[in-house]
This record gives sequence, C-alpha cells and structure tokens, in this order.
Amino acid sequence: MSRPFATIDIGTNSVLLLIALTPVPSPVYGRGELGVRADLARITGLGKKLSKTFHPESKERTLQALQEYASLCRDASVQKVVCVGTAAFRKAADGPQFMEEIGRRFGWETRIISGEEEARLSFLSVERDFGSQHKNLIALDIGGGSTEIISEEGGVSLELGTVVLTEKYLRQDPPTEGEFKDVIHVIKSKIPPNPPLTKGGRGDLIALAGTVTTLSSVNQHLERWDPEKIQGSIITLSELESMITLFRRTTNEERRAIPGMIHGREETILAGSLILKAVMEKLGVQEVIVSDRGLRYGLFYDHFGFIGSSRRLRVL
Repeated sequence: MSRPFATIDIGTNSVLLLIALTPVPSPVYGRGELGVRADLARITGLGKKLSKTFHPESKERTLQALQEYASLCRDASVQKVVCVGTAAFRKAADGPQFMEEIGRRFGWETRIISGEEEARLSFLSVERDFGSQHKNLIALDIGGGSTEIISEEGGVSLELGTVVLTEKYLRQDPPTEGEFKDVIHVIKSKIPPNPPLTKGGRGDLIALAGTVTTLSSVNQHLERWDPEKIQGSIITLSELESMITLFRRTTNEERRAIPGMIHGREETILAGSLILKAVMEKLGVQEVIVSDRGLRYGLFYDHFGFIGSSRRLRVL
C-alpha cells in the first residue's frame, strides 16, 4: 500500500495541514480524487504584533501547531512533507531564519513563496475543483497578510490582510463608525481599477481560505464544521451585507457566540468580510462560490504527481 504525502501552509493567521494519497487517474472518472487522510487548520496568529520581526508568543504558538502536525505525519507514515510560508514570512525580517529553523527541527522541505507563487497555487486548487463546472474562473484568496485575485489571464497580489487591517484600523471592540469607514476606504484604495478578469469578461468568483469558509458556516448556521456543506456553497452579496451589519455591531466575545463562527476568526472576520464585499462589487458579481480547499491543495497537486495547470500566471 502506498504511503501518503503532506503539505503545510503557514499563513499569517493560521497553519494548515493536508495529508493525502496521490490521485489515481481513471479511464472512467478522469484524474481521480485525492485520498485525504487529514485536513486540519490551527489558528496561531503568526502575523499578530508583527513589527520588524515575529512576536515570540506567535512563533511559539506556530511551533506548537507544527509539532502536532509532525506527530500526525509520523503516525500516518508520510513519505515527504512540503511546508511553505506566505505573506508574514515575506514581511518579517526574521522570516528566512524562522523557516530554516522549522526545516531543521522537523526535517521538512521548507521555503517562503512569493505572492506570484501563492496566487498560482491557489488558482491551481480552484481550477482542479471547479474547472469542469465553471469555464471562466476568478479565484479570490483572502489571507491574514495578503489577498490574491487570480484568473486565467493573470493575477494580482494585494497588501490586504485580515490580521494587518484589524490590528491597524479596527482597534476598538466593537469598532467605531470612524474605524469602519477608514478600513473600507483603505480596502477600496488598494484594489486595482482593472482587476484580473477572464477572456470572456466577468467570470464565476470562487473564494477560498478561512474568512470565506467561516462566512459560509455562519451563513448556514452550522452547529459543527462540515466541509461537505462548505465546499461549493454560495454566499450572495445581500447575505454578506447582512453578516457585515451583524459583525460591525458586536464585540469579539459576542461574535464568538454566533452560530457557525469558527473560534479564532471572530477578531478578523469583519475585515475579511469587507475585503470580500469590495472585491465582489469591483467585479460586479452578486454571489461567490466557496472553496474549503486552497493553497495546501494546490501545493499538493504541484509537488506530488498531479498534472494540473502549468500556465505561468502574470501577477502584479
């Protein structure tokens, strides 16, 4: 029996693990499905309180999550682990040193990826899961330290992150009217006037990462996390606006008690929701399709034998 592989995505707000067997092509079913053995997320807030370097407590929380993942990989007899860091590592002066430490400590293949690579891998995940149903895809990856908008024509990596925006602009709990208006202004100012579209113009927007999956969970009032109900679910612009109204008027503690809220997302969910709303309005779409997968899946497809998109995305 073949042994699985693993990918780890260390983001600004969360650390995600995928352990899976490579997909086996089938003459009937085509490319086949991954044999997923584990798909986990831990919110560690690595990018919190980030000035020039990582805060020691954030690093320690991240290492604790990685230690848990290392144990799971050993128990699953994983052949190889590929681990990447994104926006927070690109920003922190000690990002390269911390990534090297992770590689030495756990014996994994590690690297910091660029915004271009992050966009390409996210789009690969979306294309793999939704490409057969939607020919004109626009992927949106809202992260803690950056946001990527990607289509088949190229992509853009924006300095818009839920952690960064929350710490800098949404300091009161709940935020004041002035803070709310300020963060909306900042978000809109950073979205380019001509974001990536498909050859046919407007396409189907697929959003991934923790903000949008949490929004889907809240929108569906889920009592427990159910990836099958999240994957492929739809959030309309009016539903999003209703949730934003709720989030802006509640404290972090009150948000934590909202049915469907993922613990640890309550602090950054308002900033992430506002990014999503601004992108939807800019693209002129009334609904977004939710992906419960993301960069860790694209990374897996790219490294472990899955033949997906090889196009070189032009990222600004």
